[in-house]
Amino acid sequence: ASMRHNLRHHLRSQEIGAQFRKILKQEEVQEFDDDDCGDICIELTWTGRDVGTLLEMLSGPDALSTKTKQGFRVFHRIADVISGIGDQGTNLQTYGAQIRGQKEADMWNTAHMRAEVNKLDDKTFEDWLLQQQYFMAFAGLEPMLYFLEMRVRDNERDNDSHEAPVRNHALGIGGPERFHP
Repeated sequence: ASMRHNLRHHLRSQEIGAQFRKILKQEEVQEFDDDDCGDICIELTWTGRDVGTLLEMLSGPDALSTKTKQGFRVFHRIADVISGIGDQGTNLQTYGAQIRGQKEADMWNTAHMRAEVNKLDDKTFEDWLLQQQYFMAFAGLEPMLYFLEMRVRDNERDNDSHEAPVRNHALGIGGPERFHP
C-alpha cells in the first residue's frame, strides 16, 4: 500500500498509527534475535515515514527502550525521513539494524543527501517537506534527546547499582552478603 499513492492517506490514520506503535513495541518485548527472525522493520512502511508517530515511540509510557535495536531503528528512520531518503530500492529482508548502522556515515555527506532527495517522486517529495514541518512543530529534537538521555541515565544507574556494593564492602559498610560482583 505504501507504493500506491492513492492508498497512502489510509496508512496515516490514528488507528493505523496505534497498531504501528503496538507492533513495534511487541517486537521489542519479544526481543527477537537477529539470527532467528531478523528485524520486522515495520518502520519502513508509509506509516513509518510519519515523524509524529515515530517521535511518540521515543517518549511516554509506551516508549521504546534505549537498550534495544527498535529504538535505534526508529531514530534512524527519523533521520532518513528528515534528510529525504526514500524507500525505493530498499530490501526489507536485508535492511535491519546492523545494515543501518553501517550506512550512518553516508547520511552526513551533503552530496549524498542531495542525490537522495532528487530520487524522491513528487508525492514523496511533498511528504518529505511536510514531515520536516511536523518535525519542527513537534520540537522533534527534544524527544530524541530525551530518548538518548534515558540511555545515559540507565547506564549510570546500572553502574551505580554494581559499584555501590563493591564500594560499601571495601569501606566496611554492610556485610559480605551485600557484595555481588
